[in-house]
Amino acid sequence: LNQISKLLAINHKDYSPKCDASDVKYFSAKIIIKENKYFTEAKELLIKRREETEKLLKDHHLNNIIGNNSVKDLLKRRLVDYIKYKERLNKIKKYPSSGLLLAGIQGTGKTDIVCAAANDIVMANMENKEKFDVIILKCHDFMSGTVGESGKKVEAILDAIRESNKDLNRESIIIVDEIDNLAPDRNTRSVLTSERTGSLLDEFGGVHDDHTIFLMGTTNKPDRIDSEALVAGRLGTPILVNIPTEK
Repeated sequence: LNQISKLLAINHKDYSPKCDASDVKYFSAKIIIKENKYFTEAKELLIKRREETEKLLKDHHLNNIIGNNSVKDLLKRRLVDYIKYKERLNKIKKYPSSGLLLAGIQGTGKTDIVCAAANDIVMANMENKEKFDVIILKCHDFMSGTVGESGKKVEAILDAIRESNKDLNRESIIIVDEIDNLAPDRNTRSVLTSERTGSLLDEFGGVHDDHTIFLMGTTNKPDRIDSEALVAGRLGTPILVNIPTEK
């Protein structure tokens, strides 16, 4: 800002020769930031969702889920690797994926598996719990019915999470069920959903991503999700959850 003030003073006489305000002390500069009106609302929402998450996760355990052992093993490995190697990867600017996605038809236990993995690996481990905050969010938490506001609501929630992470020196793992409603294909949806998808892509693996939020999602309809959300560095290739066999 001081540099800007000096430039104003130096160039002022060229544009206003009759004015004798040529010294830097006559000039000041301010950065004006337009506040996102959803930010305060988002902070209040997160307090509520954190309390709900603690209650919802406590009864979820991977050992209680029958079948889909390969899925559970892959999910555990992805989540453990993210936690274990993140600090090392950050130092060399080689960031891990921003999330993962479980896909399969209704009733295969996708949500139970995601919640159980978060509970067993993060919430039940005191060291991980101090480093990571787990929050279950609903798709409608991110939604606004007004054009131009839909993307801002996504940004406000994620900004509120990042601010909290910075204050408490930790990172977040968020769980969103039916994530196809949050990041639908921009080519086949309305302006509202296009804004929301665009903001989400920016926040995960885009220019605004500070790599402190890991997104775990589930969907019955992976074909409806925007293809850019499924690239490496964001959610990546969906992990398919099949119907358990009789065995």
